[in-house]
Amino acid sequence: MAGNIAQPTDKDGHWLQPVIATEFVAADLVYTTPTQYASFVESLMTGAGETPAIRQLRESVLTDRKAEMCVGKLAKLCPDEVGFGPGWEVIKMHGKTFLMHTGIDEGVFTLGFFGTGSRDGVIVFTNSANGPKVILPLLKLLKADPDFVQYLEAQV
Repeated sequence: MAGNIAQPTDKDGHWLQPVIATEFVAADLVYTTPTQYASFVESLMTGAGETPAIRQLRESVLTDRKAEMCVGKLAKLCPDEVGFGPGWEVIKMHGKTFLMHTGIDEGVFTLGFFGTGSRDGVIVFTNSANGPKVILPLLKLLKADPDFVQYLEAQV
């Protein structure tokens, strides 16, 4: 991977050295391009090569986080269900299901999500500690699902 990773920056725009992992875990440290990741997400949207049982499992909340997530200002925008399924955060609200995965390490932030029914989604990779600040404006510019955007807005 050396030489093939975007150089991260801190919150002040100073360059950082990329950290290249030598040990991996399934939930972290995925090295890919936005194009490759979008292709992966697209295959999940279409159900390529998976059974209906696998799709149903992936869209299920296995670790419920509703009590933890639905406090304070988020309480009135609380999804019907929210938590983790296998590999994805699952957000169910207003009859819609969204699958989301984020990543944050020093100098980088990523977000990928899609609506399972609409098959609309967004993939954003940033090489900046300020990455989380651009997500909501980008999602609004891209006309992402307003319920999903409101849910994210309530968390900041």
